[in-house]
Amino acid sequence: MSKNYEAHPMSFVHPEAKIGNNVKIGPFCVIGANSVIGDDCIFHSNVVVDGHTTIGKNNKFFQFG
Repeated sequence: MSKNYEAHPMSFVHPEAKIGNNVKIGPFCVIGANSVIGDDCIFHSNVVVDGHTTIGKNNKFFQFG
């Protein structure tokens, strides 16, 4: 299975998370097992996505936001 997203080395993406194409995950982000992330999303630093979460495409997430 190829990885079609970029994750900073200081982030954690659970292997069971479903990540779309062209997603960028910044440092200190955590993407949990039951997450579904759409294409072209950007996660800046310190963003946590956990629980049963589905996110559409073309979204941007910031810390404390």
